[in-house]
Amino acid sequence: MLCIQNITLTNIDRLNHFKFIVDKDYFTRKDYLKIFREISTATASQDLKFGVEKGLIEKFGDKNTTQYRYK
Repeated sequence: MLCIQNITLTNIDRLNHFKFIVDKDYFTRKDYLKIFREISTATASQDLKFGVEKGLIEKFGDKNTTQYRYK
């Protein structure tokens, strides 16, 4: 019998995981949400804000045109 456990990822876990699967230079919150479907839009925004504050990613644009890039 196969036993599957629910694993909770932290914001840094998600950011690090996404870095290795994103296949373009720039990405949006929508791209991030396509990978992490179990999180809310607010959580995705908080993750990306955390990444910017910690210097992991750079933010370009504002509101609906915001894009991010890993440093």
